[in-house]
Amino acid sequence: MKRDMDLIREILFKLEQHNDLNRIEGYSEKEISYHVCLLEGAGLVTHEIYTNIFLNDSMLDGIRITWTGHEFLDSSRSGSIWEKAKKIAMEKTGALSFEVLKTVLVQLGKDAVSNVTT
Repeated sequence: MKRDMDLIREILFKLEQHNDLNRIEGYSEKEISYHVCLLEGAGLVTHEIYTNIFLNDSMLDGIRITWTGHEFLDSSRSGSIWEKAKKIAMEKTGALSFEVLKTVLVQLGKDAVSNVTT
């Protein structure tokens, strides 16, 4: 399965708003589960997996966003900055590497406040 950075962002938003992942339109439970595992591997969420013997399917429980996950979510909160960061990362590297995307998001955020005076 291919990693989908838009789904990763959407999962973080869903967890922040509702603390659950009932359904995300356009994505299967399998895709969501896979991406939650990716998020855990990246240190953005923690979760426990249990098996539902009646449905013979893995379900997710106890998911929470980590500090790092909140930082990534906050840096990607603006839709225009998110799209711009993806475009820059793709143009410069030809891929949407998490670390590159995160770096671009942080830099765009810094650029946005660099002219702010107190």
